[in-house]
Amino acid sequence: MLNISTKTKIQAARLVATGFNFARKLSGQDSQLLATRRGLTWALDLDEGIDFAIYLMGAFEPNTIAAYKRLLKPGDIAIDIGANIGAHTLHLAKLVGSEGRVFAFEPGADIYQKLKKNQSLNENIANRIETRQIMLMAEDNASLPENIYARWPLKSTEAAHPLHCGVAISTAGARTLTLDTVIAQQELTHIDLIKL
Repeated sequence: MLNISTKTKIQAARLVATGFNFARKLSGQDSQLLATRRGLTWALDLDEGIDFAIYLMGAFEPNTIAAYKRLLKPGDIAIDIGANIGAHTLHLAKLVGSEGRVFAFEPGADIYQKLKKNQSLNENIANRIETRQIMLMAEDNASLPENIYARWPLKSTEAAHPLHCGVAISTAGARTLTLDTVIAQQELTHIDLIKL
């Protein structure tokens, strides 16, 4: 398998997205839309890397989604640490079935709201997902960073990190807990998969 850096992936995606989004704008469409891909409904912004991948390929990191299909079965419990907009969360929820559960953790304020929106757009699996605006840390109530890298815009911006092209977003409203605390609070007896 070819190993490509995030920066290279973003640069390639920018080239494709520039022409694609320009054509949409010429036809009176903007970058915000609802789309159904692989049986899931998404609120997407085609100026964002993860969103654009879902729109174009049907999934973000399709090889990882394929691996989940081999690893999970109905009734399983999965944890999604760094859930972002739900790019993996929603697929996990489909795979664990009606008896399974997915715990999705995302500390980024705006991204967390988009995760909740994508969850609500998929009523058939929404009740399998428990979302929390939490950053899992080594200690409960640890110091929370004010910002985290959780967006990969497809438009050039000076705010982008020079190596991975991510843009930092606010963690306002988030708190910190340990995974052990969450497991105890939920009285989980087992976990079948942790995506980190």
